[in-house]
Amino acid sequence: MQVVSIKKNPKYQAGGQPKKWLKGVELAAEWNVSPSTISNLARREDFPLPSDVALGARQYNWAEVSRWRAEENKRKQDRRK
Repeated sequence: MQVVSIKKNPKYQAGGQPKKWLKGVELAAEWNVSPSTISNLARREDFPLPSDVALGARQYNWAEVSRWRAEENKRKQDRRK
């Protein structure tokens, strides 16, 4: 697999036909889910489908992440004792 920086080379064309972006109802039909599920994914209220890369970076609740990390670190320390 080749990784190309789009910022460095904005005119780069991947081989083959250009991909058509599916939106809303078309995307729901393609993934066989309801259009409301697509809306929820777009709002990032729940985890995206594994193939979802088009909706941007995942928004994390960092307070929750750091709390979880602290718990994991404590568990690791307890296991070592």
